[in-house]
Amino acid sequence: MKVYCLLVAICSVYSFNALSQGPMRQSAENGNGPNQAHYTVEKSPLSSDDHTDFGAYVNNGKLYFLSDRKAWPVEWKDENEQPFLDLFEVDLESGLKSEFAGPRKNGKFNEGPICFSKDGKRVYYTRDYDGKKGREGIDGTINLGIFTAVVKGDKWMDEKRLSINNFNYSVGHPVITNDGKYLIFSSDMPGGKGGSDIYRAPILEDGDVGSAESLPGEVNTPGHELFPAIGSNDEIYFSSNGHESIGGLDIFMALLKKDFYIRVTTVGYPINSAQDDFAYSPGEGNKGYFSTNRDGNDDIYSFNQIIPFRFVPLLAGSLTIEETNSKEGVLVEVMDQAENVLQSQTTDSKGNYAFDLEEEKQYLVRFSMEGYDPVIVKTSTKGDGFGLKNDFQMKKDNGVEISLQLIAAKTELAVEGAIVRIIDNKTNKVFIRRLSDPEGKIMQPMLELKEGDSLDLTIKIAKEGYLSKEVRFQYSVESMQDISLDEIYGNALKMHRAGLEEGIDLSSMTDVEQLLFATGSSAMDFDIARELDKIVAFMKDNKKIRIRVRSHTDSRGDDKENLKLSKERAKVIVNYFIEEGISSGRISGTGMGEKEIINHCRDGIECTEKEHLQNARTEYIITKS
Repeated sequence: MKVYCLLVAICSVYSFNALSQGPMRQSAENGNGPNQAHYTVEKSPLSSDDHTDFGAYVNNGKLYFLSDRKAWPVEWKDENEQPFLDLFEVDLESGLKSEFAGPRKNGKFNEGPICFSKDGKRVYYTRDYDGKKGREGIDGTINLGIFTAVVKGDKWMDEKRLSINNFNYSVGHPVITNDGKYLIFSSDMPGGKGGSDIYRAPILEDGDVGSAESLPGEVNTPGHELFPAIGSNDEIYFSSNGHESIGGLDIFMALLKKDFYIRVTTVGYPINSAQDDFAYSPGEGNKGYFSTNRDGNDDIYSFNQIIPFRFVPLLAGSLTIEETNSKEGVLVEVMDQAENVLQSQTTDSKGNYAFDLEEEKQYLVRFSMEGYDPVIVKTSTKGDGFGLKNDFQMKKDNGVEISLQLIAAKTELAVEGAIVRIIDNKTNKVFIRRLSDPEGKIMQPMLELKEGDSLDLTIKIAKEGYLSKEVRFQYSVESMQDISLDEIYGNALKMHRAGLEEGIDLSSMTDVEQLLFATGSSAMDFDIARELDKIVAFMKDNKKIRIRVRSHTDSRGDDKENLKLSKERAKVIVNYFIEEGISSGRISGTGMGEKEIINHCRDGIECTEKEHLQNARTEYIITKS
């Protein structure tokens, strides 16, 4: 029967090197972070040249670590004559004299790593199963499990196995999140990405845990992820050979953003080396411990972080180029809102590009290459703008291209599925007949068009529920630039609703303008009353319809206050209709606040006043006709 330490080995004495199959990078840089050393390190006097020592963990004035140094009257060994690991402790106030943690905390097999609850009343620790019949895996392996006990003084009592344990795979390396809600651990349980992954499980009142789930975010890989630890800002530190490493296992960190661990970044040299580096343990202030076998044996090192990490938002992506196997040479330019170029680079042989951007900013990014259509996209680093990505294909320039976009009047939403016919008046032939796409667009290359040519077109647009449109378009081609019909005609191509069907907004059928309430106010004024009178007149002419007033705000300000304000405005509007002779049975109102933003102007996004006004709208929806 063989002893199974987590994922072939709990430490490199059991050959972590056998697991080191991740990509190699001979560099001392900090990956996506700044490329200067952030730490000073030194070998801790805790370590012994003759023994394996690792996994330092500080709690309540004591430092715990794992070692195979002799401590019992009998020195336990496995079938390969390797000594088992036991838990040792150091009183930090009295000095660095290590002491065996005692037989109540250690057994015949491997112990550790461990962690304590924030109040210190409960401990979680890794331990081999005892190898009794029925407690080994189906292949005869003795796996690891996580155990918990109640801490009373210097004693651990009422020990029990966690429900996530299984004799057929290992779970270990526990750590508790700062809010005390989750136990995070490493396991090679089935269903992971490969090797060992990091998981989390909610902690229950009795100390046990609920169902385990893979740690959400970007931490886990097809390689091995081990030894999780939580920092003071809820970031996670872990060891991996699946992320890009200097060599063997390296220590990485990831930021916590809205329940996802993202922006995986190496902590860099000198903590990481060409050997295995693991069991990072952040302590008080900028100090802490980690473990490494850079000197040929597992040892504990202490560190002092002298330069804090500053994680800037990263814009990155990968481009392909239509009709070619090449991916390099696309010019990527980061611009401000006035299109001033701030940074630029060309894509590499794999089509990749990457920029560090400033936080809380909005940018335009332009992609261009001779012979291909240029692309400009908006991007923002406001709020959670980390890890921004744009992947797409550069499309070949097919000469002059005619395009249009159909937008619904008032709502400014795209009209999908409209039949668009474009007729050449010179030949009286239909040369475009197409349905508008989900963005309300159609595009058509004009391959035969050249400078000096003239166009005489009739554009016919039809869609059920909308008024049909017919527009004559005459144009002289002075340069080989694409032609955007909606930019030329503007409101002339906007689609207006037809009929009195339920769900129709009356503002699309009348000339009522937007109600311009004063900021933060629901008070009526003459201009608002004048616009509402148009709806009143329409309802008096159409006595069978009933409507619901839906009042919206933009995203600026507090969500709850916006909802309250929109309800007050809806109530004022309904009362005005009733005062003007509309029966209360035909009119109702509701406040929507900022629940239904119709453009990109959500929380944290910088927009013009005009763009915000698109959201601060009032709808008059027919509920019965």
